[in-house]
Amino acid sequence: MALIENPVVVRDLRAQMRGTKSYWFQGVYLLLLGILAVAGYAQATGQGLGSLHSGGHPVINIVDAQGRLESLYYFVFGTLAVLICLIAPALTASSIVGERQRLSFDLLVTTPLKASELLVGKLVSSVAFLGLLIVLSLPAAALCVLLGGATLGDLFRIYVQLVVDGLVLASIGLFFSCAVKTNLLAVVWSYAAVVVYLGVTYGLFAMTTSFGPGAATTPLSALALLNPVVAIVPVLHSSFSMGGLAIPTLLGSAVAAFFLIRVLVTAATYRLGTYGVNSATSLRRQVVGLVGVGTYLIIASFLHANMPENGTDIPNVGAGFGSATVFFMIIAFVGLAPFLPALFVPVSGDEDSMGVLRQSAQTDTATFRPMRALLPLHSGALPYYGLLLLTVVGGFSAAVGTRFGWAFVGALVPYLLVSLAYLSGLGFLFWQISRVSGTLVRAVSGARGMAFGLFGLVCAIPLMCMALTGPSNGSQSNLLYF
Repeated sequence: MALIENPVVVRDLRAQMRGTKSYWFQGVYLLLLGILAVAGYAQATGQGLGSLHSGGHPVINIVDAQGRLESLYYFVFGTLAVLICLIAPALTASSIVGERQRLSFDLLVTTPLKASELLVGKLVSSVAFLGLLIVLSLPAAALCVLLGGATLGDLFRIYVQLVVDGLVLASIGLFFSCAVKTNLLAVVWSYAAVVVYLGVTYGLFAMTTSFGPGAATTPLSALALLNPVVAIVPVLHSSFSMGGLAIPTLLGSAVAAFFLIRVLVTAATYRLGTYGVNSATSLRRQVVGLVGVGTYLIIASFLHANMPENGTDIPNVGAGFGSATVFFMIIAFVGLAPFLPALFVPVSGDEDSMGVLRQSAQTDTATFRPMRALLPLHSGALPYYGLLLLTVVGGFSAAVGTRFGWAFVGALVPYLLVSLAYLSGLGFLFWQISRVSGTLVRAVSGARGMAFGLFGLVCAIPLMCMALTGPSNGSQSNLLYF
């Protein structure tokens, strides 16, 4: 019902297509895409297609021509991917915050629609317009097929993947449209998050290609396809092996996109305040599942590409794999650290959209209640952090156990326990700093920024000590000396 008979979709599409503004935008988009396609064709075929025979007329080398037509394919679809990265977040970044500034959001709240249905309608209407722009690019893309730079199968796979990636990017914009109060901030934060998202997914692609032969068939390929620029690489549109089954990367990418979009829409629902406050528990459950599955896929992909299944060539547990385990756990904490201020700072400041949570925080006098780990209360913040650490350990252990056997995981238990103890101490320190920041600064956003800054300063103190007290001859590592 939220997808098929959603009145928000009809309303927004009518508003977008009313008047001449939309048609002028589509005309400029087509003109720009056409100019780029012609320029790409001229660049690909204008020089170096072959050699000259005695009559002075060019003789086209078929192999060279095919290679240059493939460069035309990359140029056209690379341009389309960049346009999607630029357009998709903007379509949703002002959807909710714009309704609030136009004073029409209250009218939407009074409708029978749930918060999730409202956001899904906004997302579908925005992506429908994006789909129209993608369809308008078909003539330029058909040029690649007619000239031999790509096949119809390549065209279909690329377009499906670009639509999926556009949905994810639009979901990022939708979240920030609910999280901030002005259009400018929503657009700025959306594009900043998209840049980080593209960097992370490209990093997954780089990890995939650096894992060695056959690495393009790992589950990381499906996650890397969530980057529109990476999605145009044909080698990634194959399949990967999981549990003895060959799974198409396009299918794996679509499943990963579904869960990522669901998390973003749930987070956006939560940020709507009193209208969607009941989604907090669901959001925390989804984040735990996403962290566990992501950990499993990353470790499983690395082990599949780099380490054999038999136990004869497995590196020494005490010196090699155990140290790598501790290193991975620390990297996992570094990945979680930017989100910890939002988890640890008590929600008691000036946040109008979170009024119900602020009132609940005033009655939440406890500091540690494991049963409240899935509730948006300060007493459940530290237990939820511990749950995230256990999820990372579980995903790591499952990947290692399914690859080498659970006896091998048993040999890693001491290293896992040491990592858990160390990261639990860091989490407790971060939690206490966040409590102090929440007491000193009333605004929640300011308290979170202060908490992150103080924690970064505390972590930088040992590095400063190493720089000041370490040996200067370079013969010994400062880290070992310290």
